[in-house]
Amino acid sequence: MTNVTIARSTRTSATYAATLLVVAAAALTGCGSSDDSGTSDPLKGDAAKGGTVVVGSNNFPESILLADIYGEALKSKGIKVSYKLNIGSRETT
Repeated sequence: MTNVTIARSTRTSATYAATLLVVAAAALTGCGSSDDSGTSDPLKGDAAKGGTVVVGSNNFPESILLADIYGEALKSKGIKVSYKLNIGSRETT
């Protein structure tokens, strides 16, 4: 009977500890800093001013795809973009 009581006590303590950890994490999540700038979307901002940004890529398909993604993201913010694709291998760039 003593072994059953010890096992139940250990399981209960572990459950309480896990519950306390979850509650503490939830409480601390609400303690993050806030920005009082009045905008709810941190990605929304003013368009950039200036010249053209050159987006380059190495000579493999994944790199070209990433260059296209970055270029389109920059264009959506009003930045002029030009592309220099297939520059070469990583050793070259």
